[in-house]
Amino acid sequence: MKRQWETEELVEHWTLDVEDRTLLDNKTGATRLGFAILLKFFRREGRFPQHKNEVPGIVITYLSTQVGVDASAYMQYAWQGRTIEYHRAQIREALSFRESTVADAEQMQQWLVTSVLPQEHQDERLREQAYAWLRRMHLEAPTPDRLTRLIRSAAHTFEQQFYEATLARLPEEAQAALEALLSTEIAEAWVRDVDGGMEGEQAGLAPNAPQATAASTAVTLHHLRMDPGRVGLATMLEEMAKLWRIRELKLPDDVFPGMARKVLAVYRNRASVEEPSRLRAHSKAKRLTYLSALCVMRAQEITDGLVDLLIHIVHKIDVRAEKRVEQEYLNEFKRVANKEGILYRIAEAAVGRPDEPVREVVFPVASEKLLREVIKEYKAKSPAFRKQVHLIMRASYSHHYRRMVPELLDVLDFQSNNELYRPVIRAIQLVKDYVRSPRQYYPDHEIIPIKEVVAPKWREFVVEQDDDGTSRVNRLNYEVCMLQALREKVRVREIWIEGANRYRNPDDDLPTDFSQKRDTYYEALRQRYPIERRSRLALRRWLPNRNRATC
Repeated sequence: MKRQWETEELVEHWTLDVEDRTLLDNKTGATRLGFAILLKFFRREGRFPQHKNEVPGIVITYLSTQVGVDASAYMQYAWQGRTIEYHRAQIREALSFRESTVADAEQMQQWLVTSVLPQEHQDERLREQAYAWLRRMHLEAPTPDRLTRLIRSAAHTFEQQFYEATLARLPEEAQAALEALLSTEIAEAWVRDVDGGMEGEQAGLAPNAPQATAASTAVTLHHLRMDPGRVGLATMLEEMAKLWRIRELKLPDDVFPGMARKVLAVYRNRASVEEPSRLRAHSKAKRLTYLSALCVMRAQEITDGLVDLLIHIVHKIDVRAEKRVEQEYLNEFKRVANKEGILYRIAEAAVGRPDEPVREVVFPVASEKLLREVIKEYKAKSPAFRKQVHLIMRASYSHHYRRMVPELLDVLDFQSNNELYRPVIRAIQLVKDYVRSPRQYYPDHEIIPIKEVVAPKWREFVVEQDDDGTSRVNRLNYEVCMLQALREKVRVREIWIEGANRYRNPDDDLPTDFSQKRDTYYEALRQRYPIERRSRLALRRWLPNRNRATC
């Protein structure tokens, strides 16, 4: 129990109510104070204190003022003997509790294994859940040390069952693929250790060393553990190769049903830091569980990383093009100030002397150089500026970044739950269908989403008009616009990616049992019900015998 308590906390948790004072009526002196402390401690903790010093001094003082006994009398309260045993029994009876038995402990452990440990792994949270269960069952909690041993035993049982259940869900093909992934990594690690130190031997291999076929070019466990590098095309291609390697393992989608991500991360982290030889030393069930957790979570992380890279690259293409064109224009002109005043002086001079030459009327109030700068500034804001930006974006995309598009569309599965954004999904499929085609324009028979995909400022560069008035959609320009639209929709999660975590289906954000456990989740978030729901619940309590269907 914590030692420091604020005044508000003391009032909330340690104030004696009418029922408590009824139990104190026939007690005086140290017995009265000792009983009050046992009673309130049990109400809060679900158990009795193990020794006198477990109760904070500020709590003793606060209770002593309520029962009218000096706080020093607490030290005279007998901690052993018939009196305290009688007080404990009286408190249990008054609160409808009983002492827990071995059978109760086993039942609590089974509940932890099936209901809590798949969702929680932190010791403090497990302890809180155990105390809450004992309180619901009206059982006196065991001593803290015994409770710790029970929780650790339950955690061990859970892990053993978890390993065996995971192994049972893995097909033979997946088991063999995971074992091969680890064996290849062990061979690679051996080669890395001896390579360079045994000159003259082929590739640094000893006669009895494992043969790692194409290990230098294949994606190994070591590569899967590594984080992505700096944002760029090369990094994206490397991450795609990792994701394909994990998918080749053919792990079932339901290999970890009902397992919270934070719990699964514990086993993933173990697989990330242990040496391959240490992993090999574990039992098969434990070893393959570690590797499966690593691969499942790395697949989600890599998918999220690929989406992040896509967002950054598309943004970089756009921003770099605009900065480059802006710099070119800035090198040619300076921004002209007070254009309204210039226009006024020109208009006044022209109206006052309409028949005289421009050079004699206009240039005296606005020099030729100044007017040329105004023209350049206008051109910079005109479609010519946008055209130059688009040309640079197109060149950057087609000459470098377009290499990522075929692989990206193959490896990522984009989805949307909103009908308003289906055109972007159709545009992705269209680009995917023709991404390897040599055609410059999409065929006329294709239905091509334009309005929802191509921004108005780029439309003239995407939809080209022939001399006869026929419209054709430039495929390369359309791909650039599709990536821009995709970036915006993914950022706001209107489009989500299958197999991702941060960019997952928004419908999966709520727990699957939210509707059934709404009260519990609101309490955990420390949020009150929405006003409408609170009103309905209040009305139902007020009209207990009425027809509730109208509420």
